[in-house]
Amino acid sequence: MALSGHHVQQPEVDERHLLHGPDITVVGMITVIAHYRARPETADEVRALLARHSRTSAAEAGCIQFLAHQDSEDPARFALYETYEDDAAFAAHRRTTHFRVNIEQRLVPMLVERHWRVYGAPLA
Repeated sequence: MALSGHHVQQPEVDERHLLHGPDITVVGMITVIAHYRARPETADEVRALLARHSRTSAAEAGCIQFLAHQDSEDPARFALYETYEDDAAFAAHRRTTHFRVNIEQRLVPMLVERHWRVYGAPLA
């Protein structure tokens, strides 16, 4: 089954386009909300991997908050809520060894769906 959404494992993606639209650039604090759907038989492994990845990511410079959640009704669904000081901190996160290994190498092969969006600073 094909993965859908933003930035599924694509090693040749130009990272300058991860946070920039045709007419905007995200400035200041950002929040990333990601949704993953794992193959049901991998849900426990995904849960354990995301728990470890969350702790490591939360300790990064520029990361304000990094939370992973498992759906209470469908254990194969996960949501990540990540807050960074700015888009540079998010881009740095995506270049870390633990992101490349935990997410791109280990997690992505266990998923049937992966999508995420970047939001600007809170409105109030």
